[in-house]
Amino acid sequence: NPGFTYDPSRNICAKITSQSQINRRLDRYLIHTLYNLSYSIENLSMIATDTIPIDSFNNDNNQRIDLSDHYALQLIINFRTRSISHRSALVILPTIDTWPLIDPYDVYYESSMKIWPSHINLLWPFYDLNDCQDDQEDILLKLRLLLCQFSSFSIKINEIDSFIENNVSFMKCDEQSTNHLKQLRGQLAQLFSNCLKNDRNTYNPHMTV
Repeated sequence: NPGFTYDPSRNICAKITSQSQINRRLDRYLIHTLYNLSYSIENLSMIATDTIPIDSFNNDNNQRIDLSDHYALQLIINFRTRSISHRSALVILPTIDTWPLIDPYDVYYESSMKIWPSHINLLWPFYDLNDCQDDQEDILLKLRLLLCQFSSFSIKINEIDSFIENNVSFMKCDEQSTNHLKQLRGQLAQLFSNCLKNDRNTYNPHMTV
């Protein structure tokens, strides 16, 4: 917060042009970033605050005036590319009260629960999370804004199956649950489209055990 950029109390030009004599913030910095690009501001300062002599030929005259009726902002921005990792995923985890129902299947099918708990994939791979302010603004805030507008729904499991190619067992969702999950995933895909650049497979929601 370097101060008001339009300040009639200290800027003579602003005092002349202002009708209300109210301090205001007129200058802004606007940045359009890509989904995988984040940034931080290292330094933000106000410039063009110096005054110049009203009469440059009369050095004995101490009357001075501002360069403009508003000041400018100068900032140093550090840009960072947010990487996408196969160690990160956006998933739905079953609620704790359902764990006793799922655990026996995890044990029976020798799941890799120690690595990945039972889950329904929405987006994978996903962005690396750094546990910083950028995560809050770039990912979590966008998720909250989307999900608060999305109608809640229940997920029902009605079958156990497995993928032949990798022998991974999974629980199949019923048709209505599948439709809800596909709708949600479609909106998430628009929000985080960079995570789908190499995604050529059709999305078939299921709970991996």
